Amino acid sequence: MGLLAARLACLTDTVVILLEWVMARMLLHPGIQSKTQAELDAVVGRGRAVSDADVARLPYLQRVVKETLRVHPPGPLLSWARLAVHDAVVGGHLVPAGTTAMVNMWAIAHDPAVWAEPSAFRPERFEEEDVSVLGGDLRLAPLGAGRHVCRGKRWRLPPSTSGSRSCCTASSGRRPTAASTWRSASACHWRWRSPLCASPRPGGDR
Repeated sequence: MGLLAARLACLTDTVVILLEWVMARMLLHPGIQSKTQAELDAVVGRGRAVSDADVARLPYLQRVVKETLRVHPPGPLLSWARLAVHDAVVGGHLVPAGTTAMVNMWAIAHDPAVWAEPSAFRPERFEEEDVSVLGGDLRLAPLGAGRHVCRGKRWRLPPSTSGSRSCCTASSGRRPTAASTWRSASACHWRWRSPLCASPRPGGDR
């Protein structure tokens, strides 16, 4: 039950955290919010909810989710946790057996040698170069990579993408600041220090 509970928590908790960051970015970047809403209106309309089947026809929304995962990986240290089963030398450094090594996904995603303008929130970068977040490109692997990649990777992303529509309706709220962005809620995930509050608007209003 412990393993099952951990897996369920990872599947739900990380999606909730991701959607909260998407909403925050919509509040901070109204131009991106408007562009995302326009795509949703053109593809889905306002008479029904977004379904997983719609996701493939929402490329800009997918880029927004990818950029959010890059800038705010929900589990920045534990996506690639590895245990050394014997002594090893990596880059000239001795890694004793029993050492747990953690790849810092946040540092990779904010490295100017890896990403142009890493501090800028710019979904268009994934139009210029389509980078997978499913573990095939180590520049952006928030769900891990290799044999130990997150088993729920394909379950997480469609709900995250289709659920992002509700974030587009957040028209007002307390905008996040550098001093109140995040805190470490656990060893796995980054959450907000204070709950993010925003006011939704009816789907037909502009």
